[in-house]
Amino acid sequence: MRGVDYDAHMVAEANRRAEAAGVAAWTRHERAAAQALPFADATFDGVRSERMLQHLVEPEPAIAELLRVTRPGGRVVVVD
Repeated sequence: MRGVDYDAHMVAEANRRAEAAGVAAWTRHERAAAQALPFADATFDGVRSERMLQHLVEPEPAIAELLRVTRPGGRVVVVD
């Protein structure tokens, strides 16, 4: 499982919580901008975004990135 956040403090907190929960061996969190995700095309079976788009002046590039990194037939879930 992978997660991204633009805020380095949030990434550190996510990593701390993963360690505390005993799931750090199979999770990874990193800093990245939603408009330029550091993943190849069609990397994931599914992606989700929660309470992120409302903070962007132009959410369309972030949505395009979510679609780009999701494999054909995969799922994109956005909760805002």
